[in-house]
Amino acid sequence: MKIKLFAIAIITILMYSEATADEFDVKVRLTINNTFAIDTLLVFGAVSSATDGLDTHLGEIEIPPFPPPAFDVFAVFNLDTINIEGLYSYKDFRSVPADENEFHHRYKIDLNKRVPSVATISWNKLPNYIKSARIYDELGLLFSADMTKTTSVVINNENLPKVPIYIDVVYTKVPTSIPENKEIFEVFPNPSNSWISVSNSTKVSKIEIYNELSELMFNTNLPTSEKINLVNLKNGIYFIKILDINNNIYFKKLIINR
Repeated sequence: MKIKLFAIAIITILMYSEATADEFDVKVRLTINNTFAIDTLLVFGAVSSATDGLDTHLGEIEIPPFPPPAFDVFAVFNLDTINIEGLYSYKDFRSVPADENEFHHRYKIDLNKRVPSVATISWNKLPNYIKSARIYDELGLLFSADMTKTTSVVINNENLPKVPIYIDVVYTKVPTSIPENKEIFEVFPNPSNSWISVSNSTKVSKIEIYNELSELMFNTNLPTSEKINLVNLKNGIYFIKILDINNNIYFKKLIINR
């Protein structure tokens, strides 16, 4: 009796992110699951203490050339995207530019040649510190998905195991949407035409205002009990970043309309 082996690889991306005033830490975990085994080793992201090389302090460990001899590992990060020939790792954390509010990194994933050609790739809602993300094959013909607009992509192509997978990510230090923080601070009036005030100002240690291009337009390191003058800002949408005395971060959306 002829036995046909059929496996569906399910990649579930579990996100966890943390960003403080002094540290950017956004990580994405991939879980690959098929008939043979479950692989939960792959993690990528952007971390303040990372370089674009091998960061052993973050758990990046060089592994033997891929593919492995046994069918117990499905995929690895190929660090050749940063011109390090033949370097493979289960984790790939990249650097965070100190002078840029937005930055891009590309991650390359090599699949075991025995990975089936049918796969469902799915992920949870991306962290607010990821502005855009796209997952696609090297040829640009087999599949492509905007990870901010959908949570899964189904791939059914015999060439899938033969080509690398890329993930292009644009990170932002100013979230693309406002997290659901408890309403500890209120910004008023909003919309505003010339000034704003912040409630519970004695609990504020720093305030920054960014425009829609993530450019810093205003900042102060002192508690703000007085009105904040906005006369130098043009009409438009802004994001207010509030750091409290316990180093917790809150974001508020501000509209200036004169």
